[in-house]
Amino acid sequence: MRLKRTAISAAVLAAALAGPAWAQQPKDWGKRAKPDVEDSVAKVDRPACPLCATAVDRVITAAAIEYELDTDYKVVKASFNVYPYVLTACPKCSYATYSANFHKELTTDDKKALEEGLDEVRKEFKSEWEIPISHVIRAAGASHRALKSEAGTLYEIYLLGSYLAREAADATAERDMQRRAIEHLVLAIEKEEKFQTPKNRYMAGEIHRRLGNYKQALEWYAKAKLGADELLTKIVTRQEAQTREAMDPKKPPKK
Repeated sequence: MRLKRTAISAAVLAAALAGPAWAQQPKDWGKRAKPDVEDSVAKVDRPACPLCATAVDRVITAAAIEYELDTDYKVVKASFNVYPYVLTACPKCSYATYSANFHKELTTDDKKALEEGLDEVRKEFKSEWEIPISHVIRAAGASHRALKSEAGTLYEIYLLGSYLAREAADATAERDMQRRAIEHLVLAIEKEEKFQTPKNRYMAGEIHRRLGNYKQALEWYAKAKLGADELLTKIVTRQEAQTREAMDPKKPPKK
């Protein structure tokens, strides 16, 4: 089942979108292409990296696109794929964060924390267009862990990573990203008021289902129904049924 809508903002996409050692070095998932589109779809500017002062191309995407959603709210049909541009990474120092915030100044303490925290991922590239997409996600996760960002921010980064890994058909990396995402989402639901919503409880169930954690999925689906509107209740009910079918060894699970 997929969810259909008509428009979405780049800010909503970024919000619909987080440390242990990586299970394996992920594939590069390809590299981002500099958008060759009209200004109404995406704009490129060149702010200075707030950590090392390198000038970096940054893509700011348009406000509205056509789309279709998968059951974990991944956009599967759009006039322009914004996912590769939600984050911006510096090709020199690997500092990475949301594109909309990349220009913001860092404190002295922030810079010190990043210099230490980025050791695990720091690499130099000729330009931002040479940085593998998988490295952008790893760099953003390392940057926000170093900055001690809230769990919800890391959840969104790793959820975005799971989407990009799926687009690259890297199933191993997708599951790794989903495990990181659910770890931080559960913490965010516990500690951050803005994440204490039926939709986020549903997302906890859906990520668990995709990981094969069916018991946990059903527990979170039940919690999601509390306060859910009619549409979300229908979605949760359908996903509950699919999960129970997957738990029955006599029936092959549905995709």
